[in-house]
Amino acid sequence: MQSSVTPFPARCLKQAGRAWHQTIDPALKRIGLTPLASDNCVYLYRDKRALLALALYVDDLFIFTDSLTLLNDYKKQLQRLFEMEDLGEARLILGMKMTRDRHSEKITLSQTDYVAGLLDKLRATELNPTATPMEAGLQLTRTPDDYQPSPQHITQYQSIVGALMSGSAAVVANAAAVPVL
Repeated sequence: MQSSVTPFPARCLKQAGRAWHQTIDPALKRIGLTPLASDNCVYLYRDKRALLALALYVDDLFIFTDSLTLLNDYKKQLQRLFEMEDLGEARLILGMKMTRDRHSEKITLSQTDYVAGLLDKLRATELNPTATPMEAGLQLTRTPDDYQPSPQHITQYQSIVGALMSGSAAVVANAAAVPVL
């Protein structure tokens, strides 16, 4: 389940994220959730029958559990505490498309839309994949010592590298954030 929680006018504040976390953190603890020591935006509830994980991201929260009873109970508790809208099953998380195959009990994250948008932005949609990034046997030459790239080229280069790093970091960070239970 993904829910969008509307915090008080915190979105207008310079410290909105911090102010919102200071509001929601004690409320989640009061209803029995414990934050992970490694990530204070991920909370767990565990009993002998079920496990529930709740992840916060800005004003969205994601609830993961295998117990429909526990899910509905926590949704009701949260709706009593905050003005919320239940958006149903998550389909997009941090820019990654999430698909769920209930039959094989698998969740898949995909950045296809992110990569397609990046290729479109770079006007690189017509490029073909290749095993090497340049022609075989190409002789590279050193740039002159007095070469100064234009500010536009510097910005473009930084933008491309940043976009590629962002895409790869999101996958690594999200894979690392999955709690081992």
